[in-house]
Amino acid sequence: MVSPILSYNNNFSKYTTNDLVTSKHRNELTRYGVGINAGFSSSWIKGLKWQEGYYLNGSFNIFKHDTVGSYSGINNYQTIIGRASYFLSYIPNTRTVINFGSGIVLTKYFNVDTNDRIEITPNITGSCNYYFSEKLRLQINASANYNFNRMYAPISTTKTVDFGFRAALQYYIF
Repeated sequence: MVSPILSYNNNFSKYTTNDLVTSKHRNELTRYGVGINAGFSSSWIKGLKWQEGYYLNGSFNIFKHDTVGSYSGINNYQTIIGRASYFLSYIPNTRTVINFGSGIVLTKYFNVDTNDRIEITPNITGSCNYYFSEKLRLQINASANYNFNRMYAPISTTKTVDFGFRAALQYYIF
């Protein structure tokens, strides 16, 4: 699959000190590109209330930037991304689905300067969907990610752990 990529970000900020305007900043970033994506997924029933499966995906992306302001340091770059994940779903009744998953994302950035790096991100996710009706559902998501980021120019390594939690009440119009 070939996917076009387009995003636009425009920020304006004004800093004041003692009711006097000290500085104004306008930053604008337009990012566009193209991605080539291929993947495979499979799932199967593992019992009366269980389902499991996996997902494999690879992509190559090219990003170009038009910038104004402090975003001018962002370079054009390319990425190769590989994703692998496994999931297990428990369906205790017709209104509830509980999902557990784990996976890894490998990303290699290509550029001469700031974007020449590799990221390795293993993750663990969980979610629960409770359907009040065909159109109304409560969704709760939790995740934990460990990110290993190795830059080559200049050489540096960062390691971070992220935890996320989200709850949403969703109503479908159609």
